[in-house]
Amino acid sequence: MACSMDGFVYVYDIRAGRLYKDKFGAGISWISLSSDDKCILSSCLSSPAPQLCLTEKSSGNMLQSYSGHENTGYRLTNCFDNHDETVFSGSESSEIFQWDLVSGKVLKVFKGLHSRAVSSICFHPNDPAFVSSSYDGTCIYHEI
Repeated sequence: MACSMDGFVYVYDIRAGRLYKDKFGAGISWISLSSDDKCILSSCLSSPAPQLCLTEKSSGNMLQSYSGHENTGYRLTNCFDNHDETVFSGSESSEIFQWDLVSGKVLKVFKGLHSRAVSSICFHPNDPAFVSSSYDGTCIYHEI
């Protein structure tokens, strides 16, 4: 799988020699797969506000969207927690957002961990914790 600023998510089937693509309508800077490989979480630079989009991989149907963070010029990653119950994304406001997977509501905004845009976030595979990095040059391990 790959994403592109042309607004497409590309899925390559190497064995069949086929390419599948879904148009999201906005530039996509990052994608993550759920642990069961059935859902795609994409960081969309949509207008008028950026959002994360949760789509079903097999059908391309959008299941939920998540907004509230800032993302206009940087590549910011997203991730699922280790139980696929919440989603996370960095923000250009130096904050980290956590949303409920099903309702799409913001559960928590982590402030004060970084002083510039949060470029990357990765959830621990077993523990309730994540590692984030920022354009301020820091990398932080944070327990929830």
